Amino acid sequence: MMPWLESFGQLAYHGRMLRSQINFIFRADRLALVLALSVLAGCTYRKEIVITPMHPVGINQSSKPSSVVHYQYPKGYRPPAVVAIYQIRLPIGTFSNNKIWKILHPAVGSRGAIALLHANGIRAGQAQIPAWHKIYKLIHNASGATTSTSYCQTSGLAKLLVTVRKDIRRELIFYHQLNGRAVLRSYHDCDNIFVLAMHINTKTKSTVVELQPAVNVGTVSFRRGPHAMGLTAGTHPDLHAFANLQIKADIPPGRFLVLCPWHARQHPFSMGAQFLSDTTHIPPRQTILIMVPLAR
Repeated sequence: MMPWLESFGQLAYHGRMLRSQINFIFRADRLALVLALSVLAGCTYRKEIVITPMHPVGINQSSKPSSVVHYQYPKGYRPPAVVAIYQIRLPIGTFSNNKIWKILHPAVGSRGAIALLHANGIRAGQAQIPAWHKIYKLIHNASGATTSTSYCQTSGLAKLLVTVRKDIRRELIFYHQLNGRAVLRSYHDCDNIFVLAMHINTKTKSTVVELQPAVNVGTVSFRRGPHAMGLTAGTHPDLHAFANLQIKADIPPGRFLVLCPWHARQHPFSMGAQFLSDTTHIPPRQTILIMVPLAR
């Protein structure tokens, strides 16, 4: 080998060694800097949870890959549930069409639960998302229809408030309990809401939704001394809930949940009429609550 070629080779070799040492020192210094900043900020260094996609089951790797990605969640990880909530306001009676309820299937399993909802003026159903086009053809000619959309996400550890009627001056609610007893409640200056809790069933990938009607009559401010325990200070809503009317439904992927009033004209003081309709509006209208789990 020529001398200048040999010198260049040695120079390249020493250059590579020097670069690897510099990279090692840089990585070590960067890790030390991250740990130092974590300690100064009062944080602890945690390993980030990484969700890795698995190969689709039953598909040859040499064939065309599937568009569906299967996820393997780490043990103890609870994936959050995300839903889109649509509130469609229509003239009262529009959604009571029997053709619509031939498309929708009952959302609550037991007959007793369905009968209790009907007694309180609420009807619930489920259907495949493509079936919405058939429903839309039956209601799209309704005059004065409006829609509002919101998105909710929770892992089941926190409850969300879904407001369906606001700024109610006075209302009377006549509802039926589990034992068949009828109770009348009166409220002033309140909001009607649904308390929403939901989570993902990791086995079936269904979104488990729990809805509980409640009346928000205002807010309560809590204060505590420096040595008091068991009470979280702050402002909290004052909710009067109807615990026996909790609606629980499993929404499989590709389906949606519908809630609407049932016989609001015949029973104007029922739970469904007061929560999901407005007879004081001209013309009277009803609210259709639709929940669609978002694709993961």
